[in-house]
Amino acid sequence: MDIDRNRDLMYFIHSVSKLTRNILRQKSERIGMSESYRPLMVEIVRKPGLSQVELVELTHLKAPTISLTLAKMEEEQLIERIIDTKDHRSIRIYPCEKGYELDKNMKDLVKQTSMKCMEGLDEQEIEQAKETLIKIIHNIQEKEI
Repeated sequence: MDIDRNRDLMYFIHSVSKLTRNILRQKSERIGMSESYRPLMVEIVRKPGLSQVELVELTHLKAPTISLTLAKMEEEQLIERIIDTKDHRSIRIYPCEKGYELDKNMKDLVKQTSMKCMEGLDEQEIEQAKETLIKIIHNIQEKEI
């Protein structure tokens, strides 16, 4: 594949993001992890007992989207919703065993994909790329663009 090296850096960042997202989407769907489940499952496994409101804040998804996705995930026995014992108006979300297993499989896929993407790069190149991307992220978050 011939790549035009004169393109803007943001073009390359977008290309890498899009290519890896497509690869991970295809691989994750093969193991039963819907693209819509991924951001929620990551947070639910990372911090069991989150509320739906907390998931909205962490994922930046809309509440109705999260509500529908959680219902599907619950139907597939990936998560369970339990009424908070301290505040009976609140519902907490916990991963089920099947959810933990799916999350582990997804993390393995991400790791394998990442390793494939980084083939041919030494540790110094990887660290420099991280530092550069962190600066760009900081610029996007902190400055008015």
